[in-house]
Amino acid sequence: MLWLFARLTDTTCVTRSRRHLKEARAICWRKPVPPMPLVIEQFLKYGLVGVMNTLITLFVIAVLSYLGFAPVTCNIIGYACGLLNSFVFNGRFTFASTYNRKVVYRFLAGFALAYGLNLTVLVALTRQGDLPEMASQVVAMVAYNVCFFLVMKFWVFEKDG
Repeated sequence: MLWLFARLTDTTCVTRSRRHLKEARAICWRKPVPPMPLVIEQFLKYGLVGVMNTLITLFVIAVLSYLGFAPVTCNIIGYACGLLNSFVFNGRFTFASTYNRKVVYRFLAGFALAYGLNLTVLVALTRQGDLPEMASQVVAMVAYNVCFFLVMKFWVFEKDG
């Protein structure tokens, strides 16, 4: 089995086993691994939180549907759970922020802005008719995600927020 030992002191090493660690330190590359830019790291974390939001939303909708709730009720409660998860994990995990009332209001306003952009793009693309409906949905989702990430990074969870 290959073991990758990243940033042993100030170097990067690849060795075959833990037993060869001392030897690996002696023959490692002497080029340090540059840190990932913060915005890229945050965007990747944002994506992970987004996957978790989607799974939570789908799970809640599925459970409520199984219990006999109306589809709209399932959808509203499912999305509310996903949005709450997004607020908690993007605040703590993605942007390492603290919470206060101002942050909650900004988050909800940022969501409304991003979702409004999503609907605007979707309606514009579907009325234009050049793209299939699902392709229009994907383009609208990309617009939503980029917009919401930027709003959260530079306004909702700013350090002075």
